[in-house]
Amino acid sequence: MDSKKLIEEFLELMEWDEKVEYDSEIGQYFYSTRYIIDGQTCDLLLKGLPEEQYLALYLTAPIKVKEDKLADACLLFNFINANFRHSGCLTVDDDYEITFKNILDIEDARIDAAFVVNMLASAAGCLKVHSERIAAVALTPMTYEELRKEYDKDDE
Repeated sequence: MDSKKLIEEFLELMEWDEKVEYDSEIGQYFYSTRYIIDGQTCDLLLKGLPEEQYLALYLTAPIKVKEDKLADACLLFNFINANFRHSGCLTVDDDYEITFKNILDIEDARIDAAFVVNMLASAAGCLKVHSERIAAVALTPMTYEELRKEYDKDDE
């Protein structure tokens, strides 16, 4: 499957009248836009390297983790990644950005644009469902341990 074609089909399915771009320096196709989740503006990036035959979806939250909250955020994201069924994972990068990432191997695969729509729905769903707790761990004095107790209460 061709990553450029897959991104183009996704844009058509979403009825977004936009074009896939190409970065000739690294030989990568990409599409980026803003994506709204419950009134919050996230950054959406789709990219694919034709030689490596993958499609990557990155949905970056509108907030960053405070430097002194990095350990708590990493623990919370590991908990979410291990215990909830999202088709990707929450990460925090060296610049403290919170990003949901999903990378798909498309070599010799029969994948259509609906699959990419599902990837986006999973990413948006993860950020939406966990948004309050992500913000709490990233921006407030609330600790990972306190948030784990909240998740445990939800299970009761």
